[in-house]
Amino acid sequence: MNYLDHKLLIDGGWDYVPNARGGFYGFWWFFHQYEDYHIYLQIEEQKLCFKLGEIKVEKKFSARDFWYWGIINYAKEKGFTEIVKPSRLGAGATATVAIAKEVNWLGKTDEVLNLEQVVKNLKKYETFLSDLMKSVTN
Repeated sequence: MNYLDHKLLIDGGWDYVPNARGGFYGFWWFFHQYEDYHIYLQIEEQKLCFKLGEIKVEKKFSARDFWYWGIINYAKEKGFTEIVKPSRLGAGATATVAIAKEVNWLGKTDEVLNLEQVVKNLKKYETFLSDLMKSVTN
């Protein structure tokens, strides 16, 4: 955990997130402001999520749909075929709008974890999100 904190030099953190499905220990970072909410990256157990946060009730569905389609289309355009729709799109004040398949950022489950490669992979998704933000705001 501290390895990622130091290697990514982030403004984020680890914490337990309780929810109706039992909760999880997550890591969130790489926040970008868009209108009056954030888009950011979050690790939820083995999932790498593209998240929206602190969305006002009246915007949650339009923001969720805008970013889902924006991420999926941009991923296809840039060859990131591993970025896909989550099993369900979030509908709360925070929402997962896309995920990167575990094998593409964390590695294969039957291999020894290569922390340096994980950091390289996460930085690749940071660049993806940063480039997407530039394309959306221009």
